[in-house]
Amino acid sequence: MSEYYFFYDVKKSYKIEKWFMSNFHGTVILEHSAPITFTIDNTTYTIRFVEESQTIYCIKLYGGDIRPYHKSVIGKIEKFLNKIKNEH
Repeated sequence: MSEYYFFYDVKKSYKIEKWFMSNFHGTVILEHSAPITFTIDNTTYTIRFVEESQTIYCIKLYGGDIRPYHKSVIGKIEKFLNKIKNEH
């Protein structure tokens, strides 16, 4: 079963915000951090969590078409979020 994933640690939320700003320089806009919601080219995404595999992945909420480079950006975001989810 998949569901939205929330980072409940304030330090992680701050780290996520800082990471988005330093890696995407405004091309990806972090809208919310609970749950993480971000926009690329007027297309909004959020993250989901698969409990069985303990992985975070991104889904499109609404907006335009998913452009080819969105997939590479999303892959980078998923890799980062899966890495920090296990940090203490």
